[in-house]
Amino acid sequence: MKTKFKNWLAAAVSAAVTLSAMGSLSFFSAETTDEQTTYSLSFNLSFEGFETETPELFEAVQLTAGEVFTVPEGAFITDTISSTGWTTDNIYILEAGDYFTMPDHDVILEPVFVDYSDPTTYTVSYNITGEDYSVLDDKPFKSREYQPGQAVKATGATIFREGYTQYGWTYEGNDFYDARKLIMPDHDVVFEPHWYQHHMVYYEAGDVDGIRGNAVYSFEKTASVSIELGDSSRLSRTGYSLTGWICDLDGQTYSTGARYIMPDSDVHFTAIWTPNPTTVSFKSATSANETMKLSAKTEDVITVPECTFTNEGYIFIGWNYNGTIYTPGEEFTVPGSLFGTSLKAVWAAETDFYDSLSLCIARKNYAEGNVSEDELKNGADYLLCRSTNE
Repeated sequence: MKTKFKNWLAAAVSAAVTLSAMGSLSFFSAETTDEQTTYSLSFNLSFEGFETETPELFEAVQLTAGEVFTVPEGAFITDTISSTGWTTDNIYILEAGDYFTMPDHDVILEPVFVDYSDPTTYTVSYNITGEDYSVLDDKPFKSREYQPGQAVKATGATIFREGYTQYGWTYEGNDFYDARKLIMPDHDVVFEPHWYQHHMVYYEAGDVDGIRGNAVYSFEKTASVSIELGDSSRLSRTGYSLTGWICDLDGQTYSTGARYIMPDSDVHFTAIWTPNPTTVSFKSATSANETMKLSAKTEDVITVPECTFTNEGYIFIGWNYNGTIYTPGEEFTVPGSLFGTSLKAVWAAETDFYDSLSLCIARKNYAEGNVSEDELKNGADYLLCRSTNE
């Protein structure tokens, strides 16, 4: 029987791998080190009828896991039988020009044959008649005939279904999408749509104060798809930066913008807030407009400093923040703010100082529960020279 060699053109290349055009057999990968383990990739060439002018392309090579190579051109051809490609599992076929990613074990590529002397063909069809399926144009789903051993590439057309996204097709538990191709068996094939259900992703500020804008955002995503988690601008809180997320399903911490595989359920992410650096200013509240500044972070507890300012004819009482007087040595919790925090000096004229101080002490004792409201009122009336007569 006369045999010969035939070149055959590359089939469709996977859209999932974007590469420049390369030679008949090309290898490329991320930067590797000498310590990486390599594995053997070889071609089973022990078949009568295989001829090539470039046999070196089919010599065994050593590759690291994850390396990608281009399947070389070359076919076994006799008068009636021809190889159509290569396989590692008798399910998927690799044609010349296709890309193959090296696994973490040795691989032998076996040839796939078609016998053109046998005219028998089988049908490849698509299930597009689900109760809630919607198809605008059924032409891309038209049935086709194939001989056993031929490469079958499923249509890239999809079906609409409320609440789902279709990603490729399935057959006997195997997925077919992009450039994945089926070795046609010796029986009919029906491709089923591969559905991924939609679920909600919730980004939540958590039980905290100071939120600017919405405290919750939600988006619909497709199960099993890789999504990018919200960035630091997704939520805003005065005095804090959003630096990560805590997932309610696995309890793991994720950085903003990280990749996450969407589960087959709703998922909640709670914001991780990091206090921002800020400045606490202590202002003299005098004509000199003097200021002392301390560096701190939101939520820091600082000790209120002594007053180094002077105000002739007045005595320093304390520092005022939103109506509360803080005296030197007291603790002050730095609030969240956009432009820093200011406390202003409180002054009392020297002639009023002692009465004012006594009143401040009385108010403090009342706040701490050491005196009654009547005692506070009577003391205030006395210090302010108010009549106590009804």
